[in-house]
Amino acid sequence: MNQTDNHQPSFSDSTPEQRDQRRQDYVSGVLSQYCSLSSTSGMVRRRDRRTAVDLFEAGVPVAAVEAAFTVETVRRSLRSPYAPPLRLIQSFRYFVPIINQVLTNPPDQAPIHYLAFKINSLADHRLGFPLQDSAL
Repeated sequence: MNQTDNHQPSFSDSTPEQRDQRRQDYVSGVLSQYCSLSSTSGMVRRRDRRTAVDLFEAGVPVAAVEAAFTVETVRRSLRSPYAPPLRLIQSFRYFVPIINQVLTNPPDQAPIHYLAFKINSLADHRLGFPLQDSAL
């Protein structure tokens, strides 16, 4: 996972332009990661952008969003091979309850980093080349 913004945004010491730029960076960063997940449709809709803005405004750290992506990727990957396949995730809002779970009961970061690394490694191996702009 990309650990570009591990803290909550601080708005008190910034100009409106700086805050707008941080919001834009946050939204584009989390939605780019969302789109790169193999379990999503890869499309961003207006309501996905609104959800990302809402998370930014609520002060949700990027690390919590990234952890939610990893947790859900692992959950989906560990399903029984005999279970029917899951549909692609169509909306970024799908992750909001998982993000809330991560915020309420934060996982240890070491296993999250390790799992994200392993997921990337498996994807790299499967594709035969490193993933660019990977969400994990």
